[in-house]
Amino acid sequence: MCIMKKYEKTCLDIDLKADLSPRHAKFVELCCNGESAVAAYKSCGYNAKKNSVESNAYRLYNKPEIKAAIAAECEIASANSRLSKDDLIKYLTDVIMTPPGEVDESSPLAQEVRRDGTVKMVNKFNAIKLLVKMCGWDAPEEEEVELSLVDSVVKYVRDCNRERRKKGEIF
Repeated sequence: MCIMKKYEKTCLDIDLKADLSPRHAKFVELCCNGESAVAAYKSCGYNAKKNSVESNAYRLYNKPEIKAAIAAECEIASANSRLSKDDLIKYLTDVIMTPPGEVDESSPLAQEVRRDGTVKMVNKFNAIKLLVKMCGWDAPEEEEVELSLVDSVVKYVRDCNRERRKKGEIF
């Protein structure tokens, strides 16, 4: 990875994008700007039927050279960002933990100052939702499940067949 100044060309412009077609370079840029692979694929001018668009976008997104370019571009964008993920987590935590009465017009937590001088604070519930999502706390917990149901069904079928043999229904 090369070292760069704030307003210098990105390493990606110099190295990785040179190896990509113009459409692929645009796809990488759009994906790094938050577009979904499908939306980026369509924005690049590719034409396909609805089902094909999704599979083609997925295939393009997973090409090694595209994945590498996206990773590099996003890393560069992150390095140039003034707000880190940790900074955002701290801000959201401050929103959640600060009592509304402590927020005045000079506070970074003040969203709006009304004409009558009252201060509207950033929405705590939205801050909680965003923090939960950012930290991955909303992901379902994985549980190990035994396949005892299959064993129970197999045992039940065997028992039924045993009974049917006793009654002479099957041989």
